Amino acid sequence: MLSAFLTDTPSTPSSGRWTREQVSQVMGEILEQRGATLYPFDQPSGLTQEERDVLLRGGADLVERPPGPDDPLLRTIVAYQEILASSLSTAEASKRLGVSEMRVRQRLARRSLFGIPTSHGWRLPAFQFLPDGELPGWDRVAPAIPPEVTAVEVLTWLDLPNEDLQVKGKSMSPRNWLLTGHAPSEAAEAAAGFVNL
Repeated sequence: MLSAFLTDTPSTPSSGRWTREQVSQVMGEILEQRGATLYPFDQPSGLTQEERDVLLRGGADLVERPPGPDDPLLRTIVAYQEILASSLSTAEASKRLGVSEMRVRQRLARRSLFGIPTSHGWRLPAFQFLPDGELPGWDRVAPAIPPEVTAVEVLTWLDLPNEDLQVKGKSMSPRNWLLTGHAPSEAAEAAAGFVNL
């Protein structure tokens, strides 16, 4: 399962999509096989003995532990793989949007759709789509997202309340802001300030 999962094509012949359980299983295998690469515990921590002594006197716990389920790197890796697993190809996105594949590629070039380039072509994260189209106003919000922002960061930004998007003093997530018909221009302004979050 691991070798199939590590290709840029996030599908299996039987189901066409990776399940959350499959992603978790594979990530566990990766940590077992590559944990030492991600977390080289056998290497010195980079601290001098004097620095370690000062930290220990201050109450720091310097015991190095293998990553657990709350490890930020592991959580980011799993989130990214889940995004890839549920992403659409340009053909799938064209059907979802009711446009040609050429139009999808044009929108990717204009950055009015968020895409992840892979060695097998573009993958378009599902977070920007609805069952019969895309988030309302997404074509105006997506270009405002700085190009260096990752898919995991975009997903997190879409789903967390944003202080720049308020209704009656209550912050809304950008996704809910768009779904409830509020001005995409305000969500785009919030997206443009993404690097300051």
